[in-house]
Amino acid sequence: IIIGGSVDLHPLVMLIAVCNYHMVPAYARDDIRGATRIIESLEKEGEIILSPGGAQVILHYYKGENRIETYAPRFVGREEAVRRLSEQIPARGAIWYVGSRQWDMDPEGALPGLLSSRADSVMSWELPGVKLSRYIFSEDGGPVDPAR
Repeated sequence: IIIGGSVDLHPLVMLIAVCNYHMVPAYARDDIRGATRIIESLEKEGEIILSPGGAQVILHYYKGENRIETYAPRFVGREEAVRRLSEQIPARGAIWYVGSRQWDMDPEGALPGLLSSRADSVMSWELPGVKLSRYIFSEDGGPVDPAR
């Protein structure tokens, strides 16, 4: 579009942005709603849901009864976040990790790293903008049936 003898590139930039939003998964809106639906369909009583990013969104969509933790290394510091999570890892049970905006909330991957090092098994789902994981722990450290 030519305005007063100069080219206005705003429409082109907007077109590229809209195409990226709809066609490139990296630019899509985080699918927290989809993650909460998966959690609600598989969760057991007493499991913990940890959502360092998108806390307000998960609090809006999650209708279950389990506790939601929302601390992130970005806000409380890496050491404090790891300390809190270490205290919450159960001897038996599961922790759901809703990884959203990892690049901002936990760029080093400290929380999923700690969970992976302690869990007996893990189930994972990839949704637009979200990596959802269910880390399963057993008292004896033996194999756990992921479907329980």
